Amino acid sequence: MNRLRLIGDVHGRVSEYVALCQEAEHTVQVGDLGFRRHYREIVRRLDPVRHRFVPGNHDDYAMLPPHALGDFGVHTAAGISLFFVRGAFSIDGKFRTPQIDWWPEEELSEDQLANALDLYLDVKPQLVVTHDCPLSITRRVGNANLVRAFGFGDDLRTRTQVALQAMLDRHQPARWIFGHYHRSLTFIDQEVQFTCLAELESLDLTNEPQIQASVT
Repeated sequence: MNRLRLIGDVHGRVSEYVALCQEAEHTVQVGDLGFRRHYREIVRRLDPVRHRFVPGNHDDYAMLPPHALGDFGVHTAAGISLFFVRGAFSIDGKFRTPQIDWWPEEELSEDQLANALDLYLDVKPQLVVTHDCPLSITRRVGNANLVRAFGFGDDLRTRTQVALQAMLDRHQPARWIFGHYHRSLTFIDQEVQFTCLAELESLDLTNEPQIQASVT
């Protein structure tokens, strides 16, 4: 049976990431893979056709490897089609160095997100994979104390979260898988099964109609 493995944030832990990929025929990593020094090893060791990733907010947008899926769209592997949207807002961005460990392209523009919404509504996917999650879901998975510690209020609304919320409000997929929050959670909200993957957590999906999954 064909399987697609989803992998949580990596943050440069390349050896562990490569080991997870080598156990699976196809993988999609949900973002925050690493920076260019990590990409060199990934390019050397992993097939960019079979092992892809959705860039997050801690990825090097000046030199993404061929494994990157792009801004948004549809990706099919192991007989499974998914809709992806990259990016997120870094609450610690002001403490990072531009073009070294922070990139202004970390979030899509308003126009890009509007185009992503249009395509999403055309496709009406049953499986969505993103780095961040819809705004309403951040209330369940986010750490309000951490957000306040970086100088933001409880009303923080990033454009990525707002755009993903617009997608969720207009069409509810069967499953939505994301990372970014470094938590391992699965729950139902608005009749959608959401899964937040912890760092280097893996989730294997099969190509059965109901998209069965087992977390390892």
